[in-house]
Amino acid sequence: MVLLPDRLQESWEKVKSGHLSEEDFAREQERLLGMYRSEWCNALLTDGVTDLRSSLVREAASYYNISDLAAVERHFSNAVMTLEREWQANVNADYRASIENFYESPTTVYDLMEWHSLADDKGPHLLMFWVSTSQSHIMCRGV
Repeated sequence: MVLLPDRLQESWEKVKSGHLSEEDFAREQERLLGMYRSEWCNALLTDGVTDLRSSLVREAASYYNISDLAAVERHFSNAVMTLEREWQANVNADYRASIENFYESPTTVYDLMEWHSLADDKGPHLLMFWVSTSQSHIMCRGV
């Protein structure tokens, strides 16, 4: 099995040698990334929801028993800024317990769910992690 980064590297070498245009490389990259994104999304979709972000929002809402999905969406979108404020307000780097307590915040879950939604990072450098994680998740679910 040839891994995605290797396939992309091989294709880029063809561009450098003049055997493939940059436009054709870009199309091939998007095609390959699309396959991995699809696999990632399918591993994380729940309850018949077909949109990854909606599925993750619903999952977090269920976990925290929140009926207002728009509020959960806002938690996702604001998680990085909220984490920064929580860190500045609550963490004393000299005390390990304050650092450990920081990671108990629900905001860390919202931040992870935001990351898993692929909203910001669609680059190939994380795809192999996504794919291996999704394959493990699918195996655990028995899909």
